Amino acid sequence: MMMALATGCSSAMNVIIRHLTFSLHPVEIVFFRCLFGLLVLLPIFFRHGLTPLKTKRHGLHVVRAALQLGGMFSNSLALSFSTVAKGTAIKFSGPLFAVLLAVAFLGEKIRLRRIAATLFGFAGVLVIIRPGYVGLDMGAAMALSSAAAWAMIAIAIKILSRTESSITITLYMSILGTPVAFFFALPFWQNPDWIQLGWMLMLGGLGSLGHYCFAEAFRHGDVSIVSPFEFLKLIWVALLGYIALGELPVIWTWLGGAMIFFSTAYIGYRERTKKLDEGNTT
Repeated sequence: MMMALATGCSSAMNVIIRHLTFSLHPVEIVFFRCLFGLLVLLPIFFRHGLTPLKTKRHGLHVVRAALQLGGMFSNSLALSFSTVAKGTAIKFSGPLFAVLLAVAFLGEKIRLRRIAATLFGFAGVLVIIRPGYVGLDMGAAMALSSAAAWAMIAIAIKILSRTESSITITLYMSILGTPVAFFFALPFWQNPDWIQLGWMLMLGGLGSLGHYCFAEAFRHGDVSIVSPFEFLKLIWVALLGYIALGELPVIWTWLGGAMIFFSTAYIGYRERTKKLDEGNTT
């Protein structure tokens, strides 16, 4: 449920970002997303004081915030160069990176079938990009960078969630990310109008809600099981992109997205089956 809400928020955000990039620089959009996201979270301090900020893992929070900013910058740039459906479909490779990183950092085991499924998923990325036919454009490159960042963020959140609440994880991201995003936005600054500010306020609210749901999803589930639900985004962005922007995904986006979806869904299924088998033998 939490991952479904997170993907809904993320999809709506991508459509809004795509709309805003026609008139504002992507880096400035990231700053306002962080700023308004932080403002949405301020009532937490009125209720709980500074208690949610208590942590012994400041370093990992900094790493997670840096990864999140890098992912947001890459995602916004990708959406400024590509259609929202293509950029989102390429980002589906994030869970494939997450599977590999989960082996390295979380000690999760990977077997031959999962390796084959992962390779099949990356083949789906190639179907979308079609290198040698249309070339690797800037939008696709930024989307791949965002996907890799997404995978590292998932690992960081999984580690943090062992000791930190979802509220703490979300707060540190906003507090650390906002001033850094402002610094990078300064060279591209232009004053937004009230309508643009309204869209970015909505962006901040959706971002904070999405971060919280994302953290909750990984708190209660393994990376390899939760990650496939990310592919609900393709349905969301296809619908919202058509309604709001008049963009229709091409057949290669659907085909490649389906390949990636089935590869990660299979990985999640195998992981769940393995856990059930282990539970029955104990």
